[in-house]
Amino acid sequence: MSSARILLEVTELRTWVVVVAALSLGLVGVPGQAQEVPDEQLYTVHSDGTLEDVLKLLRQSHDLTIHAQEVLQTTRVVLDLEDVSVAKLLEAICLQVGAVYDYLGGMPGRPARWTLREGDWDADPRPRGTAGDMYVYLEQIRLQRTRASQFTWGEPEPAMTDSTSLTIGLRVEPPSLGLLPRVAGVHVTEAVLDTGASVRNPDAPQMDGRMIVMRTGSAFTDLPAPPEDAETITELRGVVIVHARLDHVRIEFGPADTGGERPFATGQCRLTSWAPDNGKLTISIRRPQPPEQPVSSGMTRATLHGPDGQTVSQRSDSLTEVADGMATEGFIFTALDFDPVKVVLEADVVSGPLEQTPFVIENIPLP
Repeated sequence: MSSARILLEVTELRTWVVVVAALSLGLVGVPGQAQEVPDEQLYTVHSDGTLEDVLKLLRQSHDLTIHAQEVLQTTRVVLDLEDVSVAKLLEAICLQVGAVYDYLGGMPGRPARWTLREGDWDADPRPRGTAGDMYVYLEQIRLQRTRASQFTWGEPEPAMTDSTSLTIGLRVEPPSLGLLPRVAGVHVTEAVLDTGASVRNPDAPQMDGRMIVMRTGSAFTDLPAPPEDAETITELRGVVIVHARLDHVRIEFGPADTGGERPFATGQCRLTSWAPDNGKLTISIRRPQPPEQPVSSGMTRATLHGPDGQTVSQRSDSLTEVADGMATEGFIFTALDFDPVKVVLEADVVSGPLEQTPFVIENIPLP
């Protein structure tokens, strides 16, 4: 296996609100202060080696977690890139190995992840629209017609049902992956058909009537079924719903800080419990829960630090209570072989009003 040579440099952050350590994706800030997530991070990369070697060094040197199909691993990759985004870096790799990539998501305290799979970079049949500076891709449309007969004892005739459903799968792609947590949802308002008719989403574009966007950028919704003679959606209309502000919050507590508070976005985060028990540690916190943030987001992550540099991280184990704008979260660490000296909590916190940007995707063939 050939070795790979690689040089990576962080050369620019377009939003300079936090201190960024060289050769690190992590955001390093003042504990307890809200920090704005940078729009983009640029890299200089010089490498020559197999794909397996290059991806390994990217991961070790820069926490860029990129997986690839086994069939691609031995392909030679030569990179000579200056000041490029992660998207441009992935494009350069994919073009050389005959692949495309899928974004697998990321979260506070855990780097973003991608996977490379065999594919033709220039073959992209996905219908696409724009919402401001964001792309909205149609990735799936499923039209399902179901007929059923229910035979019931005591009834003279079987009950006949005939139902049709139309499911839309979309992907939202902001200009920078760092902005993806700001995307709260997508609302499909109307599908205009080639017959001149249209089907409308009966829900209002509020929390209960939107498609929640997952960390991968994907979202799904159902629409009333179109008539059987319709063959094409000439226009799929909707809005992308975006939070006005996104902050990355990082705060610390020690074992003696139980009952103490730290600034957390729009309020205070309190350490309510630090309970060690024979290699097990249970931690509970009470933090602000912005009303515009979905409760299911589970946005907080905890990292324990030991006296000799040991670390162990995990997501919240439970969201036990949400009341009066506050949420209680719990973390359980087991099989610990060190005495933690502090816990670092990280979260992407959205705030401000929800903004709606319209989009239109044209000429979608119905299955």
